[in-house]
Amino acid sequence: MTWRVPENRLSVRQRAVLTAVCRDIGKARYWIQGCAGSGKTLLLIHAIEQVAIRNPKASICFVTFTHSLKDLVRSGLSQELGARVKVVTHTQFKSDKKKFDYVFVDEVQDISKTDLRAIASYAGSLQLAGDPDQSIYKGRATESDINSLLEPRTERLLEVFRLSKLIKDIALSILPRSLLVEGQAKSSDANVQIRLLRFNDQDAEAAWVFEEARGNAKGGYNASAILFSTHKSLMEFSKRVAKHLRLPEPPAPEMSRNFEAELAAKSTTPNPDYREYNKHWEARRVPLAYFGNGNGNLADSEAKPMVYLMTYHSSKGLDFKSVFLPSVNADMYCGASKKELAEDPSIENRLMFVAVTRSRENLYVSFTTEQLHRTLRNLPKEMVVEASPKLRKLSAEQGLF
Repeated sequence: MTWRVPENRLSVRQRAVLTAVCRDIGKARYWIQGCAGSGKTLLLIHAIEQVAIRNPKASICFVTFTHSLKDLVRSGLSQELGARVKVVTHTQFKSDKKKFDYVFVDEVQDISKTDLRAIASYAGSLQLAGDPDQSIYKGRATESDINSLLEPRTERLLEVFRLSKLIKDIALSILPRSLLVEGQAKSSDANVQIRLLRFNDQDAEAAWVFEEARGNAKGGYNASAILFSTHKSLMEFSKRVAKHLRLPEPPAPEMSRNFEAELAAKSTTPNPDYREYNKHWEARRVPLAYFGNGNGNLADSEAKPMVYLMTYHSSKGLDFKSVFLPSVNADMYCGASKKELAEDPSIENRLMFVAVTRSRENLYVSFTTEQLHRTLRNLPKEMVVEASPKLRKLSAEQGLF
């Protein structure tokens, strides 16, 4: 898989961090901190490989926060390791109550203190990775909480391999004090498209975004992703795409009526069921699928072009060749309640920070109101608004699986 860089191609700093973690594993806990695109998850995978070689009989578990990231991690493991290493979400790990010799936790900043304490109690050796700037859930452990509870040694990754300089600058305009400010962008702006687009209405926006997304999508894990702040906005977009294609509307996912409120209030994320939604598009040979919360399959994009629809929350830890952020309007609900915003005004910025940093090449931000959402009002001067771009024309084959 494209994200799985072999050990001999790691940077000098990445190799140094990997060496330190593997040298002291079993004797010390490490927290690999790094900004988006710095290779945190990659180093955990390489550490697992070394542990597995040194300790053929040891039990190993990789703990993720989202189902989406769980699928990504599995795709980065060899067939032999995949059969040996258990990859689970933190909620499943807690419910299993099973001890492991080695536990590796990714996106540690999204896990509560209570859950971290429980995970540590079942881990012989515990290693962590995560970025405090990307903490986007209520009631999660702070950086101070993690340090006082687990007492890890901190190693920082400041090279940014996935983000181009302009995307880095966009991210910093959203969250100026993030760790990314120290990061060194290694990816070039050449041959990438970063566009800010304004449409007259949401029907025109949805048609353009869908056609551009499927036109950009390629096989070999080069999928496009369209990200939304809420499940409600994702479904509204889906209905507009169906109208554009002159197809029946897709069925709504099965979820409680108060899903968004539950998402904001609960310490665990409710899992909507998008199976019928995904079957709807597949039956009509449209390359759309919801990915996240245990729905969809990232491996589908290896053999065929795919366009994945996700929420900002479920996209955490992933990256895509082309990322689209539609309807980033002045009145957009960012998925945080009024109470959350009152307690933590920066949570909207962190959510938008996560969304824009999912792109490893192309980024398209669009809106239909007079102004952009407040989190994007300090964009770099290079970001010039394009009004009502022309709809891409594709051959019939480009719309088929």
